[in-house]
Amino acid sequence: MEKALSASATQSRVRSIVFVAIAIALTAACAMVTVPLGPVPFTLQNFAISFIVLALKPKEAVAAIAGYLVLGAIGLPVFAGFSGGISCLLGPTGGFLWGYLLGGIVAAAIVAAGRKLSTAKAPAAGARWKQILRTASWEIVAMLVLICIIDFCGCLQYALLFSVDPLAAFLVCAAPFLVVDICKAIAAIVCAEAVRNAVSR
Repeated sequence: MEKALSASATQSRVRSIVFVAIAIALTAACAMVTVPLGPVPFTLQNFAISFIVLALKPKEAVAAIAGYLVLGAIGLPVFAGFSGGISCLLGPTGGFLWGYLLGGIVAAAIVAAGRKLSTAKAPAAGARWKQILRTASWEIVAMLVLICIIDFCGCLQYALLFSVDPLAAFLVCAAPFLVVDICKAIAAIVCAEAVRNAVSR
């Protein structure tokens, strides 16, 4: 019995490590999709971070985001435009990178709490869609919070570096991407649900 439990725990740890590694690779790949739009480029990193938060367990999601930032900080070209190094974290767009970690922590906690509450209040048979709707509602809230934190951190660092007021920083760094970021979040919710269903089978 103990051997079986130990083997199961080992398998679970290996599974988590693999998921984290795949998530880091996904984020790096999405960062390569870059369209220059002024001082802040358009990338798919937000989609990757949103997907990670929704698809993985909270600890796995945070580990993946932190691992991604560490790899970039030590110089690996995993940030937007095949860039890397600590200067990226301290530069004009570095606030968004810090926002990934802070926002990921908060959003993952919201998603976990929402799923726990949804499960505790599971509807009777035949009303499964109500449970799905409740879970999706929590996920939408988490994604909105994630976007707000990422944009706040990004605008704050940009404003401090260039000595501009918060509104000017928002208009340059966040406003042009809000609609697109919401679309990315919706796509992440759909993709994460599909992946979770496939993995759980």
